[in-house]
Amino acid sequence: MHRNVIQIANAKGGVGKTSLTANLAGVLAAAGWRVLCIDLDPQGNLSRHLGALAKTDQGAGLAESIRSGTPLRPIGDIRPGLELELVCSGSEWAAAVATETIHSNSLDIALQGVASTYDVVLLDCPPGEEALQQMAGRATRFLIIPTALNDSSIDGLNATFARAITLKQTVNPHLTVLGIVMFGVPSRASAWKERVRVDIASLVEGTSIEVFQHSIRDVPATAAAIEHAGVLIHEAEAMANSQSPWYKKEEATAVRFSVDTVRGLTEDYVALAQEIQVVLLKELALV
Repeated sequence: MHRNVIQIANAKGGVGKTSLTANLAGVLAAAGWRVLCIDLDPQGNLSRHLGALAKTDQGAGLAESIRSGTPLRPIGDIRPGLELELVCSGSEWAAAVATETIHSNSLDIALQGVASTYDVVLLDCPPGEEALQQMAGRATRFLIIPTALNDSSIDGLNATFARAITLKQTVNPHLTVLGIVMFGVPSRASAWKERVRVDIASLVEGTSIEVFQHSIRDVPATAAAIEHAGVLIHEAEAMANSQSPWYKKEEATAVRFSVDTVRGLTEDYVALAQEIQVVLLKELALV
């Protein structure tokens, strides 16, 4: 277990894990944190979110480190001026996961001598793949669970929480659920949002688990455009503020964003990141 490793996971797919990993990493790096992202999902979507598709090795380096027990070798220069680095995933990692035995302590070993050089390490985890969950859980100090506000996502939250309890009881007594993030919240459904917050809080009643006050709004078209462009949310806001009027011919094929929508989404991520920082620093002070 490494004290600065945060796993972002939910047993249900499509609840914002990769978006949260990428944008939390970007906001923390912009605030001066040295950040490492590790994509454990064989789909390899984190490279796309971070605009690093041209640099990806499709997870070959990750597979080799997990296979041989050698330290991970992240790629740098993900963002000029920011200390943000990435261990990629993709087809090579998918092949390794499908054909090789993944030992539960492999990531823990591969992070030795690496994790301590960063302020925080973020793990983007797939919803299934029990071997990967075991491996990530053994290396993780903190867990963040994003969830959409539908029943299947709440079921995924329950399953993830139950898995965390099992991991804590068996292989990693230090594993702590840092908090739950409500993702894809309709902007005009504040009463419903609060009702769901209460419902989620009741699921973890009697624990010290946070349901974070700040959530991420539901703007699927904007989120898809940001992912396609390979930019982080605060970068999209800067692009929106500087873009030329829509009727300019030279801008007709450029990626365009709604200034108000992107600004609101940026505010969500920044506020959530600040809240997570407060909780994280409080927990680290207790270690």
